[in-house]
Amino acid sequence: MLLFDQNISYRIVKKLGAEFPNCLHVSKTGLPVPADDKSIWDYAKAHNLIVVSFDEDYSNILTIRGAPPKLIWLRFGNTTTGFIADKLKSNKAMIFELIEDPDADMLEVY
Repeated sequence: MLLFDQNISYRIVKKLGAEFPNCLHVSKTGLPVPADDKSIWDYAKAHNLIVVSFDEDYSNILTIRGAPPKLIWLRFGNTTTGFIADKLKSNKAMIFELIEDPDADMLEVY
């Protein structure tokens, strides 16, 4: 479902497991560490995952290449893993709308 970029702690998966089952951190994909954005994008597309990142580059890739995959762009800057988890939990309904809407390709979380 959700693929967390390397700029987010791998601990996020454990914090969100109940709300977002089958989440994955990029460090567990088998991609090289660090993986480049294009490789992460291609992995997400091949595995039907949504990229979750602070990185504006993914917004640019989405604009150029289109979806899939979809993107959750975290727009509040680097912070604690707990804060990120709380923000995603509080936006759970919008995240599931993104998943279900075939015309939606990005959710910006502030």
